[in-house]
Amino acid sequence: MEHIFLALKPFIRGVARHPLVVIAAGLALAALAFGFALNLRIDSDLSALIPPHYASVQALEKLRDQVGGESEAAVAIESPSFDWSRR
Repeated sequence: MEHIFLALKPFIRGVARHPLVVIAAGLALAALAFGFALNLRIDSDLSALIPPHYASVQALEKLRDQVGGESEAAVAIESPSFDWSRR
């Protein structure tokens, strides 16, 4: 642990001697990060995260073409035979 402190000693000395520079650099980095954060967007389309050649993405695209979108849909199948319903 001592060797890490000795390696950082020049850096620590510089920070202690120039606190205004450190504060200004920190504020500049925070402003830059805030600028990037303003451009963050959440994409709710999970298919955008999957390569387009995957079967699931292709099926989703086919569904979008047929239906016009992919909203949540519930389908109920009533049948006396569970095996027939599953098929």
